[in-house]
Amino acid sequence: MNLIQINIQNKNWEFFFKLSFEYLNELWPKDFNNYEIFKKDYSQELIDKIKQGNRGLFLVYDNKRLIGLINIYLTNETIIDGFSKLISSNNDKNLIITASTSLEEKNNLNTLNIAEFYIKPEFRFRGYGTKLLDLIIKWGKARFAKYLKMEVDKTQETSNKFWSSFNFKLDNTQKRNIYFKKI
Repeated sequence: MNLIQINIQNKNWEFFFKLSFEYLNELWPKDFNNYEIFKKDYSQELIDKIKQGNRGLFLVYDNKRLIGLINIYLTNETIIDGFSKLISSNNDKNLIITASTSLEEKNNLNTLNIAEFYIKPEFRFRGYGTKLLDLIIKWGKARFAKYLKMEVDKTQETSNKFWSSFNFKLDNTQKRNIYFKKI
């Protein structure tokens, strides 16, 4: 299995969008049913996020077969009372915030967030998810991440079972399940 990093100039940019649409359409078919509208809106959103830095967009291949994608990014977070919270420094005091980490805080980025983690249906339950998770953790550790975090809709039973199988801590008090662990 190998990862191909995607960027705006990369010839695989279009493949990334098609697979992202397939993924989101599988989860929320009523919300994601027009590829052209999705591509226009999501393209600009991803370009803006790439410009913020510390984001990895990857297509996942096995023997030249496209099997999935990941969208990961780094933030400055800490664990407070067993829950993951974004933090920012202001006058040497830590304030809990909900905004994304600014570029000035890059040196303190310590949490690897999984925004999208998708294995195509015909490749599921073959160990690819576990292998992909290992690659994601290596990517994060190479960038000095100390924690791994992802959010999953509570209605996504298969995804919740997958993440639960890795002994992540679970915060199920929010609108979505939040899984996190030290890496």
